[in-house]
Amino acid sequence: AKWSLINTVVVRVLNFSVGIVLARTVFGPSVYGLYAVSQVVLTVLLSANELGVSAAIIRWDGDIRSFARTVATMATATSVALYVVLYLSASAIARTLGSPDATHMLRVLCLCVIVDGLAAVPMSLITREFKQGRLMVVDSVNFVLSTAITVWLAFAGQGAMSFAWGSLIGCIAALVAASCLAPYMIWPGWNTAQARQLLQFGLPLAGAS
Repeated sequence: AKWSLINTVVVRVLNFSVGIVLARTVFGPSVYGLYAVSQVVLTVLLSANELGVSAAIIRWDGDIRSFARTVATMATATSVALYVVLYLSASAIARTLGSPDATHMLRVLCLCVIVDGLAAVPMSLITREFKQGRLMVVDSVNFVLSTAITVWLAFAGQGAMSFAWGSLIGCIAALVAASCLAPYMIWPGWNTAQARQLLQFGLPLAGAS
């Protein structure tokens, strides 16, 4: 509980503070608007990109290794499929949200969806073991690297794309950290019967999200 509270408070406060600094120094309302639009789309995609199946690793009773390989495959495959749909429709989505200039940013930022799918299993394994200290390390790595890249690119004049590249690189770093800190490595695999069970378990959670 202590590590979870510290992680939540510290990372969110620092994120908020960095946003204020950037908004008042190098970015104006237009750039921040593009970032906001892209974050809305990314948040929606991340709420259901792995169909809720990774939650089974956290909650399922018994040995999870028997089906974790199927979870890894499903989370990655659905995340890639979702990103392909986003990539093809990014222009239309950006126009619909009133920010046609956000198209390229959407396509870069939402690569985080694929990275999140790859990270679903190691992050769930850490959570299942109540290793909140390790989760804080993962989140801290993400925050430090993404913030450093974003600030560097922002002051180099890269505009809204600073957020996209910073977020993507931070997510990749978090994936590496989570894979190293997870109690063991799970490689992709497949079992059709397990996949049906996982979908029955996960789809209501994804729908709620």
